Amino acid sequence: MWLRNGLLNAILVAVFVGTVLGQALVPVIAQDVAGWAPEVRYLVLPLSILGILGIACVQAALICIVHLLRRVRSGEIFNRAARPYVTGIITAIGVATALSAATFLLLIIVDEGDPATGLFLLAAITGGVFLMLLMFVMRELLDRATRNQTELAEVI
Repeated sequence: MWLRNGLLNAILVAVFVGTVLGQALVPVIAQDVAGWAPEVRYLVLPLSILGILGIACVQAALICIVHLLRRVRSGEIFNRAARPYVTGIITAIGVATALSAATFLLLIIVDEGDPATGLFLLAAITGGVFLMLLMFVMRELLDRATRNQTELAEVI
């Protein structure tokens, strides 16, 4: 059990460090693309900002997941205090989905990007919406389990 918890913590830390490195690399990669495709140089700043904010959404969700995992380990997951963390994940997914939509719209407006980029962004938007709906269901399940746990504690 401790090995799995330690491994899970190591994975979460590695993913978080990877996202920080990713945020640092976004403007570097954008500048590199602008070097070999000068016609899109004007998109470096807006796309860098959108990319960095999208990665920040992943970081926010990771922080919420860590807090939820701590509650699971301590046996306090079925508590009202866990709900804001699930809501935080939903919010992070919603913002990331909106950022993907903004990127998609920006590329349509400026008439740049290839069809694969558009399809990727549409898939990200669709996936974000479905993931958000799934998290709404999970939050409702958490609420019901919390109510059941409270009722059971009152009976006992």
